[in-house]
Amino acid sequence: MSMGQKIQNLRQSKGLSQEQLAEKLDVSRQSVSKWESGAARPETEKLIALADLFGVTTDYLLKDGETPSPPTAKNKAFPALTVFLALATLVLLVFSIYLYRESLTTKDASEEAGEQLSFEELEKYYYSFARQHRLDYVPFFEKGSAPLESSEYLFFAFAVNLDNWGEQKGVMSKEYVEDTVRRYFGISGISHTALAKAWDFDGENYTAIPQGMLPKPVCLLRSYSVYEENGNINYEITLDFCQAPDNSQEGYDTLDTLLENCGRPELEVISTERFSYTESSLSSSPVFLSHTAVPD
Repeated sequence: MSMGQKIQNLRQSKGLSQEQLAEKLDVSRQSVSKWESGAARPETEKLIALADLFGVTTDYLLKDGETPSPPTAKNKAFPALTVFLALATLVLLVFSIYLYRESLTTKDASEEAGEQLSFEELEKYYYSFARQHRLDYVPFFEKGSAPLESSEYLFFAFAVNLDNWGEQKGVMSKEYVEDTVRRYFGISGISHTALAKAWDFDGENYTAIPQGMLPKPVCLLRSYSVYEENGNINYEITLDFCQAPDNSQEGYDTLDTLLENCGRPELEVISTERFSYTESSLSSSPVFLSHTAVPD
């Protein structure tokens, strides 16, 4: 099919006369007649105008040959629609893969964190966890508001290393305190000051003013959860701080036996407190994110 025949067919399909088409294109009727008869071909500007008017491509008009049906305006829009749908499908696919991977990551991390453990097993774990990391001396603070003064951490820094002081027991270096705060709370740049009636500070070392220390805490798990935040797996635990029946090693051994064999022992609850923490990639220490009291 020649260009002239295509123009004629398109004009007639629109119900236009040669004069009407000429008027739309701002040419004479004779020009349209010559195009359709093959005596002349439209200039590039008019060819583009014809394609836009009839909703076809310029290639369709220029190329001779049989064409079952011209690409109409609807056909012309089809590639764009196809591209849009393809892109939308791709986005949905990528998002679905992301959600699937995130669900796997959360599931795997939760399982590693203890999701597969029974509550009784978790309770035994956190009973030891509280004593090992001296949760009784962790300062109270809301998430994102860890204290910036050394005085808030001195008893914790001393207690968490209580069994390893040796001859230097009662003396902590400034660097040790900073390192402990960095490891357990993830912050740097704390200010250093003495703590009245508890710790003297000479600019380099803290020296304890003799006084008693709290016995290691007896904590029983009340609730446990795992959640993801900013790509990190975090843990939230609520613990009942209980009155130990005996502050001796024998007393702790008895509690160990009770937890091992009989489940939760019946103890007097002194306070209930909530901790959130994440695990450090640099050490085995938990990094505390918050510590708050739970109202009765």
